[in-house]
Amino acid sequence: MIFGPKVKVDLDIDKESYFPGDEIKARIQVDTNKRFSFNELRLELVCESFMKWEVKREFSLYSRSVTEEEEDLEEMVSESFIFRLVELKRFIMGKGEVTDSGLFIETSIEVPEDAPPTYKSGMINTRWFLKAVIGRRMRRDIVRKLERRRS
Repeated sequence: MIFGPKVKVDLDIDKESYFPGDEIKARIQVDTNKRFSFNELRLELVCESFMKWEVKREFSLYSRSVTEEEEDLEEMVSESFIFRLVELKRFIMGKGEVTDSGLFIETSIEVPEDAPPTYKSGMINTRWFLKAVIGRRMRRDIVRKLERRRS
């Protein structure tokens, strides 16, 4: 039987929080038990906003048979929406191969000058995260995500 490699990706950065215009220095360590090839290796800096709200839904009394004991049917329903505010991709390496001894890369990506701040409230949550992505042809990408707060 043939099984794919077991891959472990570690992503580490130089400090805990960043400001607009700062450079994020990242270290990517890839360890594997079996040699494998990839199409690309990239670093992504992503800012997402998650919005969640409650909606009161009222149902018509005429939509089904209702006895006199039943009142108007109401229910609170949660709705949500996620959208990306920033998505920066830094291409690190094209086609390559990771051997049994692994792969270590140091790289950097800059936080944009007009970057929105991290924010959390009852309805809106804006967050930043860094992703190391190993893109493989005809296979699922190997992704390591690291969430940090940006001041």
